[in-house]
Amino acid sequence: MSILDTVKTLLSIKDDSQDAILTIYISIITQNILNYTSRTVLPVELEYEAAMMVIDMHREMSDISGATGKATAVSEAGRSVSFDTSEMQLFAQNKLEERRIQLNKFKLPFNLQERE
Repeated sequence: MSILDTVKTLLSIKDDSQDAILTIYISIITQNILNYTSRTVLPVELEYEAAMMVIDMHREMSDISGATGKATAVSEAGRSVSFDTSEMQLFAQNKLEERRIQLNKFKLPFNLQERE
């Protein structure tokens, strides 16, 4: 099951109306975990941790904006929506600190960092 599917199941989301914003949240959380652990690929063992962080972000951003993230631009005909990711990025960094104990188990030492 993908992280998106896990998140949607845990949030009881049955349609794809929130897929775009959830995918952005997943990207932000995943990139922050990769940066923190000095990895280039998210370990399978951290997928549920990432999903829980995405759920936290979804709930927090919903509380802040009253919706699912702050839209900065919307266009009708082309169906384009842009989101302000600065608050999302700050939230993701705070979540990393809260979950540091779990993530530290996967942190690579500097001399063993993965290379692309």
